Amino acid sequence: MSAVGLHGGVASAEFNGSYFQVKPVYRETLGAAIEAAEARVKHVDTHEQLFSLFTLLVGDMPKTKAKLAKRLGHQNLQILPHTQGTKSVRGFGAQWQTTPAELEEWRRVLTEEAQAEAAAGKEDPVSGHRRARRERSDEQGG
Repeated sequence: MSAVGLHGGVASAEFNGSYFQVKPVYRETLGAAIEAAEARVKHVDTHEQLFSLFTLLVGDMPKTKAKLAKRLGHQNLQILPHTQGTKSVRGFGAQWQTTPAELEEWRRVLTEEAQAEAAAGKEDPVSGHRRARRERSDEQGG
């Protein structure tokens, strides 16, 4: 079961046996990529992050880690162990080559997108969760 979200993607989805909100993971992933590019360090996307990215951008992605890795392998995106700080993380690693102007532009675009969605009442700009509708007390018969 899934709900249609922005870009024809999915608001929430099941992956590897549990449901999670796709849009907040997508935003966190892009934010982490920008921070890694700024720090000039390797950015590693985990299975869940790759699933959320490809679910929003492509759609209909495999629902298990093994099947997702196999599907992405066909596009030469190999999920391998990478060292992040003091631990090993399985995922896809990227070393971003950017300019400060590009980083600033990416931040501006992401911020504008989140603010536009919040203004339209679609999603909270931070969490990505849809806002709950408030029921008036007189409509509830109270």
